[in-house]
Amino acid sequence: MENKYRDDFSPLQYLTEWYKDPSSPDDLFSHFILQNIHKFFETLQHKDEVLDVLDIGCGPVISNVISTSRYARSIVLADYSRKSLSLLNQWLTKDLQFKFDWSTHFKYVVETLEGKDEREVREREELLRSKIKAIVPCDIRQDPPLPASYSSPYDTVICSLVIDGAAETVPQYKEQLKRLHRLIKPGGHLLLVVGTTPSSIDYCYERYFMSKSQTGTEFCLLLLSPKYLSLLLKEVGFSIIDIQSHPNNRPSSNYTFISAKV
Repeated sequence: MENKYRDDFSPLQYLTEWYKDPSSPDDLFSHFILQNIHKFFETLQHKDEVLDVLDIGCGPVISNVISTSRYARSIVLADYSRKSLSLLNQWLTKDLQFKFDWSTHFKYVVETLEGKDEREVREREELLRSKIKAIVPCDIRQDPPLPASYSSPYDTVICSLVIDGAAETVPQYKEQLKRLHRLIKPGGHLLLVVGTTPSSIDYCYERYFMSKSQTGTEFCLLLLSPKYLSLLLKEVGFSIIDIQSHPNNRPSSNYTFISAKV
């Protein structure tokens, strides 16, 4: 998995194929995840910009922190792929080489989910840029997973579609959950998105392709049942707040969003 993600993953192709229509309920990334992140922060009701936020394993994606930027004092984006880090930096610095348009995602979050106007849509993009403290490498399989200067605990950690691809065994999965727990302040929160199995078994493996055409490099996921995942989260010290599942384009698995507290 390590070499495949490092060498064969194309962040721009990934964005182009999977981040198209944020207004569609069928679009996992732009609807299900954004809706649940928005719901979490609305429920949390932090009125001041006081949260230190980490999005670990974010890939080339900035949309998960559009809602977050209203509540954050600082945001750190971290990923294993150097290609993804390069693309994130291109967006942050308004590099002319950047080829992906995030405007529909900002519009969906700010207008549709938050009920704001077009002026605030334009302002949100600059607000997010101003909140991003750093873009850094990470490896959830290592301890610590972040450079030392960014390993201090955070108020909120977002981890979307990372552990199910990085862990090859259940013990590794649990160790990675422990690493996430250590990155969060007491009373802080984890927003976790992973693939899960809809069956009654505790876990299974699933092969998949990054491309919707089901061609190219094949990857492997370790899928836990929501019940088993909840058990592991509790064992490493989390209290579950909410669990929501969404079917994906493969009938053998779902995607699950979990908010949990330390």
